[in-house]
Order: sequence, then structure tokens, then C-alpha cells
Amino acid sequence: MADVTPLDLQDADAQAALAGWLAAEAGATGATVSGIEPLGGGAIHLHWRLDATFEGGALAGAHELVVRAAGDATLAESLDLVREFAVARAAADAGATVPEPLWCCEDASVLGRPFAVSRFAPGVAAAHLLVRNEELGGSRP
Repeated sequence: MADVTPLDLQDADAQAALAGWLAAEAGATGATVSGIEPLGGGAIHLHWRLDATFEGGALAGAHELVVRAAGDATLAESLDLVREFAVARAAADAGATVPEPLWCCEDASVLGRPFAVSRFAPGVAAAHLLVRNEELGGSRP
């Protein structure tokens, strides 16, 4: 990805922009974000876990969410973040067990790059570990 704005969700301005966007997407009168921590395991995209509290709307209350933002690098073989979100949405709609995809933002004016939001699901996301762990469905030696 060329010419992307650096993204630090620990920054107060980024948090305010994200909270405002989340509130609008959730149909809430307001939202706050806290407990933001980076998640590892992603090869291309940036990931953070956070706590979001919505005031009003269908999602009123506290929720654990994940923000996935487009990374600085790309691979010819990989899907961009917007297409990955569409695949995750289709998988969820088909009944696959995936963290629920909530919203996707292509508007770079919000956080400086595209990003997607899903519910947080505890577990392992690192592919190199998943393919080797039979308990997690892996089968490689």
C-alpha cells in the first residue's frame, strides 16, 4: 500500500475519530473506546483489540472488538482488507465459525487507511501455529 498515513490507535485523535465512526455505524448516540492493545499474528494488516461502549442503539453497552487496518505492505497473492472483510462476511453468513464481521470503512479520512471491525474472539490466529496443532484443526508436521 503506497502513501499510507501512519496509524497509532493509542493516539487520542485516532481514538476520537474511531469512536465517532463506531457510534455512527452502530446507530448509537455516542461511543467510547478504551483498553486498546495491539494484536500479533498478522502478516500484512495491523490489528488491535479494544473495548467499545455504545450509548443507545442496537449495540448499547460494552463490547470487545478488533480493528484490522490495512498494512503498509502488500502481497500480490493476498486480498486487500475490503475484500477480506467481504469474504469474512460471506463465511459468517454461511454459518462458518468466525469472529462476527461488523463494519468496514474504505474512507481514509477516518483513520488514514481502510479498516474493518469485528467482534473479538479469543484464541490463536497465527497460521504457522494453527497448521501444526491437531487440536486446532491443523495437520502439518
